[in-house]
Amino acid sequence: MIVIVSTVGAALYGVSYLLPQFLGVVAGYNAEQSGAIMLLSELPAFLIMPVLPRLLGKFDFRVLVITGLLMYAISCMLDISLTAQRVGHDFIWSQLIRGTVQMLAMMPLNQASMAAVSREDSGDAAGLYNMARNLGGSIGLAIIGTVIDRRTTFHTAMISESFSANSLIGQEHLSANAAGWLARTGDMAYSQMRALGQLSVQIQQQAVVMTYSETFYLLGIALLACIPLALLLKTPRRNAPPPSSAGH
Repeated sequence: MIVIVSTVGAALYGVSYLLPQFLGVVAGYNAEQSGAIMLLSELPAFLIMPVLPRLLGKFDFRVLVITGLLMYAISCMLDISLTAQRVGHDFIWSQLIRGTVQMLAMMPLNQASMAAVSREDSGDAAGLYNMARNLGGSIGLAIIGTVIDRRTTFHTAMISESFSANSLIGQEHLSANAAGWLARTGDMAYSQMRALGQLSVQIQQQAVVMTYSETFYLLGIALLACIPLALLLKTPRRNAPPPSSAGH
């Protein structure tokens, strides 16, 4: 239970960190534009809330948890083929899927946290549930930050190695950029320096894009790894307290 809740928390907080960062750093979005894309995931979550109690009454909650984990993993996998040309509307479907299925995982998990305790201990169980989710989010953000830093450095070094004096494509690209600056400035030394600067920015951008793609992939794999654990969860009692703290 603790592992699943922590992993879901890491995924929720991780995506909330990754997507605005990508849109801001790569796509050049401001805070308002990034927030509008993030809002897409809240709309289906708001719409599914009224029908979720009925689903909890009709279906085994483990089925709902597994469905939520699987679909959330799929939504992360939709974002593993990132390019520098990806913008906000390219994330519409993944955001809508995330908003729809995140409640399928969170609320049944909250029910399961109450299954093994008495009504008198339900407050403590809810506290542990929220602590596990927030702790998982904090640990997930720390891991994500480390992965982004190290993998960006790695990809930058690997891409830079490919632009050697023996790389015909790289040298042609550099010469074309230098020629473009030369036509505008008339200074060859300055033009070559600006062309190298542009190349450095492009290498860094591509390294960031590759790193973010890998991070979405890691989040998806972590969610898929939790699916077998969901089969071991204890079925909640019918008189278990309602999941009042799921959204807090």
